[in-house]
Amino acid sequence: MFLFFTCPIRGQKVSPDDIKAQLKDLRSNPEFDSKDTINISLINDLCFSIQFKNLDTVLILGKEALKLSKLANYKRGEAASLGTISNFFAYSGELETAIQYADSVFQISIPNDFYEQSTDACNTLGVSYFQLADYPNSYKYFLQGSEYAKKINDKSYIVDLYMNIGTMYSLLQDYEEALIYYDKSLLLANEHDIELTKWKIKSNIAYLQSNIGLYDNALKNINESIDYFKGSHLKQWLAFSYTTKGDIYLKKEEYENSHIYFHKAKAVHKILQDGKGEADVVYGLAASYVGLNEFDYAEKLAKQSLQMYQKIHLKTGVQKAYTTLYNIYDKKNNSTKALHFLKLAGKLSDTIATEVNKTNLKMLRTKLDFQTEKELLHEQSDLKIEKQRSITRWVILALFGSILFGYIILNANKREKLLNKDLNRKRTKLELRELQLREINTTQEKLFSIVGHDLKGPISSLHEILKVMTHVEDKEVLLKKLLPKLNNYTSHVHFTLDNLLNWGKTQMQGENVTPSSLNIHAMASDAISLSSEALLKKEITVELDMDKEITAWADKEDINVVFRNVLSNAIKFSHSKGLIKFSGKSNGTQVIVEVEDNGVGMNAEAKRLISDSNKHYSTFGTNNEKGTGLGLMLCNEIITRNNGKISIESSENNGSKFTILLTKTG
Repeated sequence: MFLFFTCPIRGQKVSPDDIKAQLKDLRSNPEFDSKDTINISLINDLCFSIQFKNLDTVLILGKEALKLSKLANYKRGEAASLGTISNFFAYSGELETAIQYADSVFQISIPNDFYEQSTDACNTLGVSYFQLADYPNSYKYFLQGSEYAKKINDKSYIVDLYMNIGTMYSLLQDYEEALIYYDKSLLLANEHDIELTKWKIKSNIAYLQSNIGLYDNALKNINESIDYFKGSHLKQWLAFSYTTKGDIYLKKEEYENSHIYFHKAKAVHKILQDGKGEADVVYGLAASYVGLNEFDYAEKLAKQSLQMYQKIHLKTGVQKAYTTLYNIYDKKNNSTKALHFLKLAGKLSDTIATEVNKTNLKMLRTKLDFQTEKELLHEQSDLKIEKQRSITRWVILALFGSILFGYIILNANKREKLLNKDLNRKRTKLELRELQLREINTTQEKLFSIVGHDLKGPISSLHEILKVMTHVEDKEVLLKKLLPKLNNYTSHVHFTLDNLLNWGKTQMQGENVTPSSLNIHAMASDAISLSSEALLKKEITVELDMDKEITAWADKEDINVVFRNVLSNAIKFSHSKGLIKFSGKSNGTQVIVEVEDNGVGMNAEAKRLISDSNKHYSTFGTNNEKGTGLGLMLCNEIITRNNGKISIESSENNGSKFTILLTKTG
């Protein structure tokens, strides 16, 4: 289901009829001039007030206001008119054109400090980039818009933009972050009695509560919102509220009630131009018909919603339409079509999970960059103010120069030295702060990249499989088919978590190691034993060639982790029935351990990426095993802190050899 973003606009509480009445009254004056700035501003306000009802009229009026603004050299009106046209293209689906017009707004509004128009442009860019699935830019412009709104202390703007950020997170299913911004927005709306926006927020919160299972709370909020929107001119919000209520009843399996409210939403949508909202209504009706066992109606509407979602490129909508069609054909005992749509849904689910992982990482980086930039600008502003104060002092001192020339010169030199020292201290502090923020950013980026890549993907796929199974009658047959896949997912997650915990320990505890004398032969045997299942599965032979008495001085748990990961890597990239050589020998004060396979090997670029501790690199194995990318990065950090070294020799199609150097006992 699609939530609405709101548009912070001038006069948002004034209805289109009121604006038309003002225009009629203004133009009835015999001395009326179409280039009057009041006339231009009213045209722009009228455009915003009818943007969901008559898009063609919006474009005509927007171009008229732009032409008049240029003739009158009315820059504020020109910026507002460009914003009107930008909104038209955004809601018409021509997003690239909308972005170009919004950028044109900035060229006028920023040099002239038109913060109102800058805020409108930021909101349009936020909505446009969201629909283009460029979520970091969407987040960036919503945040930037809230900063412009703060400059003019317009609480309405700030409330709307906070709500839009919450809506963006809600659509990305990050409900915890969404609630933070919804709460901020609702608090401000209540404090400043912004009635209209308050009910928009409540309807969006109802949608969010429905998705996390708080149905009673969701119904309370949506019922109150519906009561309000019935008496307002914002019919798009009434349609959205009806759709949300239908969705709540759908989740509660009260299909008759669900059917009623989706039909109410459909009736309101007849006077709107909202492709996403209409697609959600059609899908909701299809799902309610499934619940009512009217499968022919359900099939027709599900296919219709699928086409609508494909037209607007909404992958989450397409995926749920596939799943519904699978359920319909499964109920109709058409196993061929059911399996077809099940495969399509599963494949798209993996794609969506991958995109969500990438998006979460980009969102984190955007948020950190924005906060860093704000802090740096604040520090630089302090330095600038301090320099200005210094100049002021010099002017004041100069006024008394003729009286106390010698004393002032002496005192001025002293003050200048102190000031320079203070400025240098602040500059050093600023540079240190910037370095610390970059280090924090790098560490968090590494951690989130690993978690997103190696845990969220398989867990999301596992969740989708289990969700599909709840709708299947013959669960035992499907479970037997999916059991190998489920086993692979859980094994991968277990191994990744184990590595992640060890990596987290190295990050938090730094160089905290407990070395002792270790029997390397015994530890190698343990690693081989723990990998026996993977070895048997690929029929790989391991040759262990080392003296049983060979010992090294290192942390036992650390070396266990290294041996397991290096062996796991060799198995992953070995062909079936391959050979792995696990050898070790003493050489002076060192112990040399080698793990060599005759598998696929790697090129120079792959070796470079694996050796880079700041990169997260992973590929699939010869049997499409998922890799962590964390394992070898972890090995490098662990071996280094145990005063050892690890190196790689490899070439494509000629296998790989990992060499580990440890300190010999004694």
